[in-house]
Amino acid sequence: MKLRTQYEALALACGLHYRRWNPVIWLIAGAAPLLIALVAFNAAFYGDPLGVHIRANLDPADAMARPLTEMARRIVAVLVGQGASPRETALLGAAVALAWMLGWLGARRAGRLRHAAWVALALGLTAWAWHLVAALGGAAPLRQLVDYNGLLVRVPLAAAAGIGLWHLRAPDYASLRLGVGSGLGFIALTLAAGVFTHSQLGAGVHWGPRTLLPALPALVALFIVALRGDPNAPPRYALRWAGAALVTAGLFSSGQSAWLLYHQKADAERLQTAILSAPPQIIVTSHPLLALHLAPIWPYKPMLRLLDKPSLDRLARRLRLDGIGDLLLLTPPGSPEVSTRGGLRCQIVARPRGRLHYLDMDLQTCRLAGN
Repeated sequence: MKLRTQYEALALACGLHYRRWNPVIWLIAGAAPLLIALVAFNAAFYGDPLGVHIRANLDPADAMARPLTEMARRIVAVLVGQGASPRETALLGAAVALAWMLGWLGARRAGRLRHAAWVALALGLTAWAWHLVAALGGAAPLRQLVDYNGLLVRVPLAAAAGIGLWHLRAPDYASLRLGVGSGLGFIALTLAAGVFTHSQLGAGVHWGPRTLLPALPALVALFIVALRGDPNAPPRYALRWAGAALVTAGLFSSGQSAWLLYHQKADAERLQTAILSAPPQIIVTSHPLLALHLAPIWPYKPMLRLLDKPSLDRLARRLRLDGIGDLLLLTPPGSPEVSTRGGLRCQIVARPRGRLHYLDMDLQTCRLAGN
């Protein structure tokens, strides 16, 4: 009985009410078949219930050996964005922490701290605008995408989560508590998993913190609750205007994603055209992810990845045995023309450049000695 009383106190402090365990049990029962199927599939096909990707990244010992600053940076990267420097990481981390804390305090003590909730919403817009300025002034937009790819920047309405969490204690919102709790629990588990693995959590050349996608409905629900506030109180139109600003900022952010996707595809097509126009039929590069962007030309020109010049010479000898006299080498912009001890001589034939400068490459035609 004492344990239940302590649980109720904790739940009330978080804006929640203790009810019963039946909904939680049904939620676990609904998720169990999917988890069991995934574990069975991984065990049958990969010989490991966690699968190849999770097992390869899971290393708790290495995680515990990392400095606390790096672990904090990983968490901040997902919640708001890692920034371009450790200083920006600290500022962005403070922004998301203050937004949620001040939002909760402002809603809880509407009399004395009524302005705190406004500060919380302003912090969400500030984090979003910070990225916007960096993106507009940056020479490589996809670099800024990686640096500012966190939750608060891409989904600014998440700044209202603290406000919504306090108002969720109202009886009218009882039906939302299980779903919101599940979403927030998913965020906590995802952050913990990211800290104890080699993965970079949400960082990468993709739009938003994709690892937190299942939690977005819970954040949207908290946002709606925050705008509505007390169901029995008159509507606060100023707060709704602030909410509209957050939604507009998020829509603008999504529009930017469409712009980036268009130019990324256009840059990839420009590079593909240059590759197809070059005579050699074998493509060689050291870029680890380049083949993913060149999938449309896979049926026409095989692509190989090599790490050093000795590997290039070994490949040249093998190609000569197969009667192939040249290859197309893709190198980073500004790379010198390649010449190896094995007699491989290369000449730059094209320098395709794109709007985002993510797929800029120099194309070198290499002649195999003895051909």
